[in-house]
Amino acid sequence: IKRIEQAVGRLPKKERFLIEKRYMSIESDYITDYNIYSFEFSPPIAHTTYARIRWKAFYRLALNLNIAVTKTIE
Repeated sequence: IKRIEQAVGRLPKKERFLIEKRYMSIESDYITDYNIYSFEFSPPIAHTTYARIRWKAFYRLALNLNIAVTKTIE
């Protein structure tokens, strides 16, 4: 858990905010993505922007935790 918290702490501000609010809060089971991008971000952001930020956040987390899987095209 400590490793994950440290990796999240190294993320850029928006990505860290998204991960902490959506997945690491006590109420995370009851918070939806819609609530985050519509009400938590100021100003609210579009769903596509939210999805892009979330994708980058998880990709960076995977890289920081050395669990990223890369595909090679043959």
